[in-house]
Amino acid sequence: MVEVSLNIHGVKMTAERFPRLGEGRVRVEYGDTLGVYFPVKGVGEINGVREFFSTPVEFAEKVFEGFEGDVKKILIANFLALVKYALGLEDDVIALVKLGDRIVAYLYGTKVQEIRVRKVGGSVFEVHAGGGLVGRLKVYKKKRGVAVECEGEEEFVEAVRDLEYYYAKSIDVSPERFVFDAARAYLLSSVRKSCATSLR
Repeated sequence: MVEVSLNIHGVKMTAERFPRLGEGRVRVEYGDTLGVYFPVKGVGEINGVREFFSTPVEFAEKVFEGFEGDVKKILIANFLALVKYALGLEDDVIALVKLGDRIVAYLYGTKVQEIRVRKVGGSVFEVHAGGGLVGRLKVYKKKRGVAVECEGEEEFVEAVRDLEYYYAKSIDVSPERFVFDAARAYLLSSVRKSCATSLR
């Protein structure tokens, strides 16, 4: 068994991952609260009371009900990242949290990077990271999908093109959602790359 623990805002969260994939569980401890979630069974236990939860988010909402606002969002995102790790779906614990016009990346419970989306006017958006401009986009909604003009860092432009293809048949994607999804994809790939580099 492999264990990974995070401490965020006074909450200790531990993912337990077993050799047989899909057997993991995540523990949540703070104050008088002790919660354990078994993702495969969809079962959670909070202070000894066992319940069925249809999604991990449902369990997280309940176990963190004493928190609110951004802190609650951050806790839930990191909990979900631990669930993926416990199940063997991810090899690193990476959480991305949307806070207003920013997306903040956490790696093993520590804030590592953030990216900001600015609407410059009409259908024009700018994406900034680490103080610099990552990309500038013009996004038009089409009958299906979106049309995008994009310039910026090569990796960002790549993320935008992949997403444009992914949403090609979608009828309900707004320009704002598209830009945030592109920023999220770029940020995730950037954090993953930094993990791979630090392992070398």
